[in-house]
Amino acid sequence: MSRSERLNAVMKRAVARSDEKEVGKLTNDVTIKPYRRNIERFCNWAKELGITRYHHINEFGYTPTTLIQKYADHLVSTGLKATSIHTYLAPVCKGLGICMSEIEKPARLSKDIVKNTKLRQNAAGAKQMNDPANARLCKLAEFVPVRPQAMVKLAAVNIRVDENGDNIVVIRDKGGKMSIQLLLPHEVALVRHLLSTDAEGRPLKPGERPFSTKDLQQIAWSKFRIERAQHIEEYFEKHFNAWKTMPSKTLEDRKRRAEAKAAAEREKKEWIDKIVAKYMKEHPKDTKEKVDAYRQRLENPAPISIRGGNRERAIALGRPTEYDRVAVRIASVYALSHWVDESTIRNYLTK
Repeated sequence: MSRSERLNAVMKRAVARSDEKEVGKLTNDVTIKPYRRNIERFCNWAKELGITRYHHINEFGYTPTTLIQKYADHLVSTGLKATSIHTYLAPVCKGLGICMSEIEKPARLSKDIVKNTKLRQNAAGAKQMNDPANARLCKLAEFVPVRPQAMVKLAAVNIRVDENGDNIVVIRDKGGKMSIQLLLPHEVALVRHLLSTDAEGRPLKPGERPFSTKDLQQIAWSKFRIERAQHIEEYFEKHFNAWKTMPSKTLEDRKRRAEAKAAAEREKKEWIDKIVAKYMKEHPKDTKEKVDAYRQRLENPAPISIRGGNRERAIALGRPTEYDRVAVRIASVYALSHWVDESTIRNYLTK
């Protein structure tokens, strides 16, 4: 069975090039290449079972789910880390149309994911960050930590005011996915300046970009994404809960505290409405029940309490172990372009 035939049998139409976002398709070479490599790995393993074509799965007594589960068990037996197992399984599940949650596999913990989080792993990036020539680029990355392929396309026109009146930077990022980066009110002027001038501070002409591919070297991009997600979450965590630290000894104190609490709750509801509206726009096929469930999770007043290995890592790093769920979702949607919080907490907030 040729390489192209194996890819077609397993991935179907999952690996496809497209300039437009399409559900279930991969649109970026950075994603496609490792997906192809891991599909080859799976196909070679399946070949040892005698499975060389898609219809062989049923003929040999498997379903796509049970075959992938057998593969997952094989990967576990080889001693691979949970993060590697997830990486190997993702393209296989995508190609065979199986949800990853249906496969039993080791859980990925924050403490196991260390890429770009230790100085020794990005020494070149750390050196470049301290180079004055990269000062403008690193300053922008503090507020708009998109990947280099997206960063080189940025200009002042990418700063927009969305339907909710919030200042955002919009750019197509990894896998063709649209990245939405929220700018806090006090950040807008600086980001606009960085995206509308060159290194000497001269205004850019229409069509010019502030950074070139040459500027975008091996700076620790993951570091900036982690720090930005933490900053956005911390900003809204304090914003929504500042009333809790206000004094309440006198009647006037209690009145001011109650007013501050009511104002915070109104603003939090506004953010819930914004997030749900964006979610519905991005997921037009979702049922009303699914959208309602999405909203209800946000409206739950209880904080998110992290457990297990993620909690252990957070404690070791002096990070919080409880989070305001709306503050976390704002970081997820407006800093990382995620619609749920599991990855945000595991990969960013507990780093």
